[in-house]
Amino acid sequence: MSLPVRFRPFLLVLIPLVLTISPADATDYYLRSNGRNEAAGTSARMSWRSLDRLRRVTFQPGDRVRLRGDDTFAGSLTVENVRGDARYPLTISSYGRGRATVNAGTGDGLFFRNCSGIVVDNIDLAGAGYGANRCTGIRVLNTLPGAVQLPFVRVSWCVGHGFGKEGIYVGSANFGPLPLPNGSASALPDSSQSGFSDVRIDQCTVYDNVCYGIYVTGVWDAKTTAYANRNVTIRRCVAYRNPGDPEYMANHSSSGIMLDNTQDGRIDRCVAYGNGFRCNTCVGGPCGCQPTHPTESLSAGARRSTTARAGVSTGWGSTSTRVFPTQFCTTTRTASTTARATYYTCIPTPRTVSKTTSAAIM
Repeated sequence: MSLPVRFRPFLLVLIPLVLTISPADATDYYLRSNGRNEAAGTSARMSWRSLDRLRRVTFQPGDRVRLRGDDTFAGSLTVENVRGDARYPLTISSYGRGRATVNAGTGDGLFFRNCSGIVVDNIDLAGAGYGANRCTGIRVLNTLPGAVQLPFVRVSWCVGHGFGKEGIYVGSANFGPLPLPNGSASALPDSSQSGFSDVRIDQCTVYDNVCYGIYVTGVWDAKTTAYANRNVTIRRCVAYRNPGDPEYMANHSSSGIMLDNTQDGRIDRCVAYGNGFRCNTCVGGPCGCQPTHPTESLSAGARRSTTARAGVSTGWGSTSTRVFPTQFCTTTRTASTTARATYYTCIPTPRTVSKTTSAAIM
């Protein structure tokens, strides 16, 4: 005999309520060229005017700095010791139409020291040019001792030009077997393999920088088997007309893209051309696109080449010193190691990438 409905037991199903909770202190900061530094700065209508105003901010994971597109902001921004992650990164990006410009003059454009969880999107970094600037467009630097790898770096749709060092730099300072140009030196007190993991540099253009277009590296140590960086991809980037320093003779100083001291590194569908025309040394390089460890590779695509041509350096110890023409679908190998899958895909006409011209390098 069935029980009346009111006496039937109920199966109670508890559905967990999943809430997405952002950090309580996460804030959006807005800048536009006609803003007011006395304003709140936390909305597009109440924007600040200058990067200097951001120096008074103690950034937290999840914060966003939003620069109005097509506006130019003089100066630079330094951020230190922010521990974001993939879920709550510190983001610096353009908003509205167009790409904002950071006119760094003689300094760095954006400098992140000992930070994790970094996103830089759609920013033009402009230095004062050869001889005037001795810094970097976007510098992501780890100076922590103890072989610490800070996670999650994303740089996309950015342009870096007119800097005395690199357009984009990620890693710990690399002293190397010989000093680097422009006074670079190791910033790690114990010379350990500290660096970064989970790094993506995507759809960026770097040109007219003295030393490198894009450089990912760590402290050079011939005895260690460890790597400073892990899981790094440089994808669909263009590096050109990075001339080199003619007064620096200890090593080469003018590579388009250099991926060094990295485990599981990948240069994918990138182009480097016209680099090295002021480099006077015969000690290695310059390189078009260069992986320098066995677990790094030039990769991705339909075409493979095993021949370096048109002046592309074949790696450390090469006597090829200058890169004048455009290089597509070429291989650059190191003298001491064999990089796996060393090839990359060419594109028809390299140019500064933007979100409206991205089809050119798809």
